[in-house]
Amino acid sequence: MPSRIPIPKESHNTTEISLSGNGYLFTYRFNSRTGRWKLDISLSDGTAVVNGLSLIENFSPTAHLTLGDFSKGMLFVFPSNSTDEVAGRNNLGVNKEYELVYSSYSELVS
Repeated sequence: MPSRIPIPKESHNTTEISLSGNGYLFTYRFNSRTGRWKLDISLSDGTAVVNGLSLIENFSPTAHLTLGDFSKGMLFVFPSNSTDEVAGRNNLGVNKEYELVYSSYSELVS
């Protein structure tokens, strides 16, 4: 079952996340100019995995990347309700119009 990943209320926040048995730091930054969340992923020790991912509706920000330190699954910005709005400051998060979800590759092929 995909993991629902919380989005912070603050416009800049770092959160510890465990995915597929690995610990990560997710650093979120909301860019008010573009109206989009940006995401940096690091290992739990702070080693950068990837920086500057844009969280865009109906899109996987990691699908096109080969990330050795983030190689067991993919992130998706998935609609949970029907909406024409973009995934922005107040409608992205658990139980909102869009959710950031993680699926392991084993879940995707089952």
